[in-house]
Amino acid sequence: MSREYLPFQEPFDKEDPRLEQPNNTLLLIANLGNYPKKTYAGFSSLAALVLYQFLSAVQTHSLIQRYGLVRMLIWVPDDERNAVLPRSISWRRKSSIDASISYENIVEVASSTRALRNSPRERHIEADVARKVFRKMEDAGLKIPPGRESLLLEELSGEERDHNFKTELSNSKYGKELAELAVTVDGSAPAMSPATSKRLGWLKTMQRFLEKKAIRYTTLTDDYDAIMELQKAIYNSSDETDIASLKEELGKRTNNWTEIVSDLTDEYQTTIQQMIDNRLAVSTNPPTLRNDRREYEPLRVHPADFYPAAEMCLLDFQPMPLWPVLRENLQENLEIYSFIVGHLFIIPTQSIRRGLNALAPGAFEWLIAECPSITNPNKGGSLDLDIMTVRRLTEEMIKEMVEAWVRWPFKPTRFELMSRSGAGVFDPDELETDGSDTAD
Repeated sequence: MSREYLPFQEPFDKEDPRLEQPNNTLLLIANLGNYPKKTYAGFSSLAALVLYQFLSAVQTHSLIQRYGLVRMLIWVPDDERNAVLPRSISWRRKSSIDASISYENIVEVASSTRALRNSPRERHIEADVARKVFRKMEDAGLKIPPGRESLLLEELSGEERDHNFKTELSNSKYGKELAELAVTVDGSAPAMSPATSKRLGWLKTMQRFLEKKAIRYTTLTDDYDAIMELQKAIYNSSDETDIASLKEELGKRTNNWTEIVSDLTDEYQTTIQQMIDNRLAVSTNPPTLRNDRREYEPLRVHPADFYPAAEMCLLDFQPMPLWPVLRENLQENLEIYSFIVGHLFIIPTQSIRRGLNALAPGAFEWLIAECPSITNPNKGGSLDLDIMTVRRLTEEMIKEMVEAWVRWPFKPTRFELMSRSGAGVFDPDELETDGSDTAD
């Protein structure tokens, strides 16, 4: 940054403690909107690249973050918000984890407010989260300007009934079409053409099929909830007799649930796992997804609000000090963090056992022993790491893993980690030879 543009700002030295303190004399405002969207330098867009650079700047105290922790207000294309602020556990990736260790808060100030991509959560989850947000807004005296209400606020405003799969089905495109065609007059069906009658029959069949499907999804997800409640009862009990009885019941339920799910198609398994993980992500304290911790609903903006017309999103990035484990040996420990998270989230749906075993020989045994929150069902963990997915790892769990890895006496060398990550670094143990060392 040039002194010409920031004459009153002084960059701090790498060891200066003021780097970890908020700089309230500086605010970065940026517009990363570009049209049409194009890939750039291996990123999905120029906005994605710049966001990545801003995330890295907090970790390395570079760019604008050389002046302390600088808050940033950034306009991005609407579909870019999912990378750093996912609304469903299905889209939790390394980029959102990186954001969570760099920023104390990321706020969606304004956007289209619509759900992005095809991984919606159960309706009752969205309703419960939204009502909590509305109560926070009421307590803080916040009101949405007329015409700027989010889509979720419009749908739920004044609505107190519970949402279940039948409500969701009636609101689906099939349900709405069925309701329109099944209108009755004086209790009898109106005259219909043969084509309309055939369509109505097909819609009824489809509705019954979807209801049975939804019932199975919900039943198996509810069964998993019961398994987790048993785990909590075992974890929280101090009565050995009670624990033994609970463990026996837990074993039977878990085995039965696993057998049923393993016989289902991939589509069923994927949907059920998504429902399970989304439910648990919301019930964890604090919620696993940053978006579920929001203090207010975003303002709804429209393409016509911008020139040229485009869907845009305003994100408020509020940086925080790095974890102590990262600050004490920034370069090497940041590489450890990147290795662990990067390799685990290659397959976010894999089990914790499989993911940790793949990191390095002995990694699973060491990390599970040293990271108590992973096996604590009160904190979003599980007593059975074969049925807990990687994407359910909380920030606390990831922090514990990095700290434990640093302490691990048999951890892979830095060269081994970087080699497995596809980066080349100098290996001090490598023997270099030249022509004079070769045999005649």
